[in-house]
Amino acid sequence: AVEDAAPVERDAEGRPSATGSTEARHVRFQVVGAVDAPDAQVQAVHRVVRGLIPTLLDCRRRASRRYSPNGRIEVDLRVARSGRARARSRRSSVRDARGPRCVVRALQRQRFDGAAAGRTKVFIEFDDRQTEPSATPEEGAGGEEGAGAPGAASPEPSPAPGEEPAGASE
Repeated sequence: AVEDAAPVERDAEGRPSATGSTEARHVRFQVVGAVDAPDAQVQAVHRVVRGLIPTLLDCRRRASRRYSPNGRIEVDLRVARSGRARARSRRSSVRDARGPRCVVRALQRQRFDGAAAGRTKVFIEFDDRQTEPSATPEEGAGGEEGAGAPGAASPEPSPAPGEEPAGASE
């Protein structure tokens, strides 16, 4: 576990925080500790939240059943020395309540290590923006301009030299 500790930054008020996201940034998260919280606490909570990415993607999917899942969920997290957690959603801009409920349940089901003990805030942000699909070699990854997405309707073929484009005749 070489890259196990997330970089922790301190805001202007001295609160430690660490962030993370999925590669496509459909789910982003931030763990924020109290002013006097040690970096190790934020890193321990961050490790657990990072491990929950598949579950958080499922929560995002649940939140998108009726509406766009876009939004931010603020969760107050209290971790006991035993590793048991109590989570409560404080604010949410996600329209479907299934998203925040799923996030809270996911956090409460986790076992945290002793370094995570204390209070933290966890912010989860869902985003439904589509990312550009990466082309595979068969799909023209050579960077050809105008290469269509797989399965997309192809444009009209160019006319042969000396022919008029389709629809140009009178």
